Amino acid sequence: MPVISRMLGKLRDERAFGIIEALIAMTIMSLVLIALLGLLTVSVRAVTSSKLSTSATQLANELIEEIRSRDYELVGIIGRDANGSIPAEESRTVGGITYTINYDVLWVDDLADGTGADDTDSDGSKDYKQVNVTIHWTINNTPQTLSVVTYVKSKQKKTDPPTVNFIFGNYGVLDANKMPPDGTVFGTDNSPYKAWFDSGIIPLKAVGTDPNGDLVTMRFFVGLKTPNGGFYDINPTNQFENLPICYWNPQTIDTDTGDYLWGEGTHEVTVEVWDAHGNRDAKSIYWVIDRYPPLAPTNLVLVPQDRDKFILNWDPSYDGLDKITRYKIYRKGPGLTGSFDLLTESTFTVTTFTDVGLAEWSTYQYYVVAVSPGGRTSPDSNIVTGITQFNLTSEIEGNKKSVELEWNRVPAGILVDRIDVVRNGTVRASLSGSAYEYTDSLPSGHATYQYQIKAYYQGNLVNQSIVTTVTTKRG
Repeated sequence: MPVISRMLGKLRDERAFGIIEALIAMTIMSLVLIALLGLLTVSVRAVTSSKLSTSATQLANELIEEIRSRDYELVGIIGRDANGSIPAEESRTVGGITYTINYDVLWVDDLADGTGADDTDSDGSKDYKQVNVTIHWTINNTPQTLSVVTYVKSKQKKTDPPTVNFIFGNYGVLDANKMPPDGTVFGTDNSPYKAWFDSGIIPLKAVGTDPNGDLVTMRFFVGLKTPNGGFYDINPTNQFENLPICYWNPQTIDTDTGDYLWGEGTHEVTVEVWDAHGNRDAKSIYWVIDRYPPLAPTNLVLVPQDRDKFILNWDPSYDGLDKITRYKIYRKGPGLTGSFDLLTESTFTVTTFTDVGLAEWSTYQYYVVAVSPGGRTSPDSNIVTGITQFNLTSEIEGNKKSVELEWNRVPAGILVDRIDVVRNGTVRASLSGSAYEYTDSLPSGHATYQYQIKAYYQGNLVNQSIVTTVTTKRG
């Protein structure tokens, strides 16, 4: 019995101790939960505040973009209307929260541009606008504020460009209200505009238009120079036809050089218009002044090409500032009999000409003349003389070890005192000037040889034959 009593007592002591432990644990857990609940409340408030601040920042960005998209003139006008002006204050609701927005617009005079010292300058210049945006909202009865700043500068409005066109008359029809057409040549006696040219009253006529009514200037240029009275300053308008008409005087003298301000050659004629926004349009044509003959072509050379062909080359002639592209070629021959005759006249784009169909071993002479756009001819170029090459025939002997060469005799009137037979660039024989045939011994075997006959007088080459090729067979 005593044993059982001791066991029951011990069991009662252990049960009492467990209840105390449980109470202590519950107390500690309650304290921890209370702390965690407070922390959770703070976290929820922080997240809510951050979300509202983010919404306010996004709203501020949207407001900045709206301000920048409005017309510059309306930024700062109180009261929102259909034109999109900015109010001093407004409210917007985002995510169930009402934000109050205040605007403050300042006109700023930029000191860096040197146009004024402060906003009260007498010049009244204002370079841009500063817009201060302040957003107000409340969290848990606590006021919150976000401020941002943007700058707005006046943007140039896009406008349609102006257009301009010359007013042309028909070629040769004298009409003081219309211009001679593109490509007109002035200064020659047969020009229909000779009286205008001599008197200095060649009309410059154009009309300009602008769809926005902002046309402000029209100007003429001849060779990059504006004729007297060729600049028109216009009050903004949608169309302008230059009145009184402007006249170009090509007889104007350059006071610095004492020569004509507009000299020989081609001159670009331009008319341009501008509108108030800096848009431009221009048209150009070309006129030619031809007072004097062009310079003579120089360095004419003749190159024999075959027994019936010459190639002529020369340096270009000039007419004032312009290179001539039209030439006349004169020829005398064969045998230099008679006078020079006009061989050809054309609009050559290069200074070269090939003359074909000539007589072999015959003498010809040439010279070239340049022709200006108005038909004036230059002095003659230097005269060149040439002799066409002559024919050379060859025949291989039956034994295949020699070749018979035969060529044209020297024509009467041409002096030749030596004739060389050349094989593969080496002189095989020197003959008298009256020779016209030769037999050359060849090595055995299959081979190819090239022959040419050269005629000399007193050591100078007079003429040479065409080149002929001989090929022997195996023997």
